[in-house]
Amino acid sequence: MMDEQGISRDKYFNFSELRAILNEYVTAHQLVNPANPRMVVLDPFLSDQLVARKDRSVTLELPRDQLAHEFIAKQTPFFRVSPPDGSEPTIK
Repeated sequence: MMDEQGISRDKYFNFSELRAILNEYVTAHQLVNPANPRMVVLDPFLSDQLVARKDRSVTLELPRDQLAHEFIAKQTPFFRVSPPDGSEPTIK
């Protein structure tokens, strides 16, 4: 998803940025359910990334807010601690 949109994986993203990336993907692939714009139809990529294997055959779409929650929950959290003296921060 990131590579397709030309987004560097070496960058840190906050919640709003991740939601925007997901929304851009959904829009670019026309995954919004036309009958109910609140729902997003899962393509094979989103299904593989966000839905448990046992639920993939029955989960065909998710509400947009749940989709964002699942997407963000799958990301690896990083923290940056910046020392007060301005030296190079420690990344964990």
